[in-house]
Amino acid sequence: MNERQLSKGRMFKAIYPWVNMGFEGWLLVWNVGYLFEKKVCYRPWLSWRGVELRRGGVEEEEVQRRGGAGRVLDSLRVLLPTAIFFVKFLEWWYSPNSPARALSASPVGPAVPPPRILLPHGEGVGVNGKRYGECPICKKQIRNATALPSGYVCCYVCAQKAVSQTGRCPVTLIPAVEWQLRRVLV
Repeated sequence: MNERQLSKGRMFKAIYPWVNMGFEGWLLVWNVGYLFEKKVCYRPWLSWRGVELRRGGVEEEEVQRRGGAGRVLDSLRVLLPTAIFFVKFLEWWYSPNSPARALSASPVGPAVPPPRILLPHGEGVGVNGKRYGECPICKKQIRNATALPSGYVCCYVCAQKAVSQTGRCPVTLIPAVEWQLRRVLV
């Protein structure tokens, strides 16, 4: 920037507060004039457009109080459609064909059976079906039980090692990754 641009910036910073104060003072004069009924509106640009703002007196307040029937009719313009909407909504909600009713109703038809148990693969780790709580990999009591994607449960450390090394379930040999292991809380 050259020196001339810098001097214009300094001049603007010096003049702007005074110009702004003058503008705000001018608006204050218009507001006070309107407050004491010397002006027809509270902003000069409204008077330039020919707008006149008038405050209601005590007589107008009494007319508005007496006009209660008009207020009721005005409020019905909003309340009536709202009430109709809610009645129609409740009709829909409690109708026999409503999707909302279908969620709480018992399912029609037979229940879906659970998936069949995957049998251990011949080349995978053997499972002793008679020893409950034994890890099929290390053959010890299960510590920190973890379910494999196939549904078999073993120690977390054993399952994590086997899946990270081979990328498969050690029992059924189906593909598996580490994020598919689920810890079992007993």
